[in-house]
Amino acid sequence: MEIEVVVGGWEHGCCGKAITPGDAVSWDIWFYDGALRETHHVAEPGMTHVDGRVVGIEARLEGGRSVQVTRVPSGRALNGFATDESATLVDAVTGEQLTEPAGGFRVRLQVPDDSKLPDRSAA
Repeated sequence: MEIEVVVGGWEHGCCGKAITPGDAVSWDIWFYDGALRETHHVAEPGMTHVDGRVVGIEARLEGGRSVQVTRVPSGRALNGFATDESATLVDAVTGEQLTEPAGGFRVRLQVPDDSKLPDRSAA
């Protein structure tokens, strides 16, 4: 099955890894504020673990647009601390570099059909 997980904010900015379609990921997720969210710092209510493969990434740009992108840069790159990685976002459809900063990302994951997902009522 395919799920959508929000990645970003202070957690990704701190120490999140770069994410690219095709990557195998192993994430702790929880349901909060109407969405599944990735977390890797604190045990959250109703949190569960999923393994999956990234099938797509959408950037939520600060200008209000949503755009399919080729990757999520690492938190270090987004914050200007990585000398070996670009923080540039690239439109997955047009190949154009985006100039607007992203306010977060929605990552589509393909996970096994029997994956246990967080209980929406635990939020």
